[in-house]
This record gives sequence, structure tokens and C-alpha cells, in this order.
Amino acid sequence: MNRKSLAATIESQCRGQFVCGRNQDGTTINYLPLFDDPGGNGAFGITEFGEWCSIGAEIRVVSEVDHERVLFRLLQNPLSDVVSLIKSSLQEFHLPEIIVMTFPFDSLVVAALQSSWQDLAMKWIDSGYPLNDEMILILSGNDKQSKIWLNKQRERLSDVLSL
Repeated sequence: MNRKSLAATIESQCRGQFVCGRNQDGTTINYLPLFDDPGGNGAFGITEFGEWCSIGAEIRVVSEVDHERVLFRLLQNPLSDVVSLIKSSLQEFHLPEIIVMTFPFDSLVVAALQSSWQDLAMKWIDSGYPLNDEMILILSGNDKQSKIWLNKQRERLSDVLSL
């Protein structure tokens, strides 16, 4: 689901349930509050434009995991719990479960792997979070000749190359 479809779905299903807040630059932003931060530091939602946001004293759009790492706190919880939390909040608003796919999980894990939150990102990976090429490259120390990178490429291409 792309952002335009997400925004249209939210608008049609949740008309009148948006909350008005202010973002970092003081402009008004409308959002749908979906779930509380499990760590007790605010909440998360989706803006009227289909962007995930962090809700606190101000609304922060999370199109990418930003330098403030507002999403990193989610890593303190098991991945399955975070997914369940998002899905149940979507159900409460009668929104399709597929919207969970729009949450920036990959951006969160990639950013965490490159920060002091790496251990918590590794817990998600160890619990089954699928690696993408960017994550594999980070884990291999950005060395495309490392065993980690070469093994993953071999796995990925073995059927196509009949190896």
C-alpha cells in the first residue's frame, strides 16, 4: 500500500477521528493516534497524509528514522509484541491489517544497527526479523568480500544460477 492509498483509506474509515497538533516548525498537522508508546513516552499514529508519526509535546513525522531516534524505544519490546500492538490498534479503528506493512520497520532496524541500539536490533533479527541487503552489508562491516555478505548472496542467487 502506497502513502496515497494509505491516506485515502484512513480518511474514508476514520473521518472525524483525526486530532489536530503542531509539528516541530509550529505548523498544524492532523493525525490519527493509534497506539501508546510501550515505554510510556507518548504515542504513535498516522498523519492525514499517510505518514507515521510520534506523538508527544509536538508531532514528529517519521518518514525515516530520524536523528532523535524516536522509534528506537520500540526495540525494547519483542518484535511480535510491537506487531501485535500495531495490528490491534488498526483493528480498533476498523482499518485493514495490511497497513502494518507501511510501518518503517526496515528503517528502524537499519538505523539501530548503526547506533548504540545495535544490541536491541540484533534481538529482533535473532527473533526472525528478515534481513535486507542494507542490513546484511552493515552486519558485514560494509565489506562485500566478507563471508556474511558472500554467503547471503550465494543463498539469494543459488536457485537462479543453478548452484
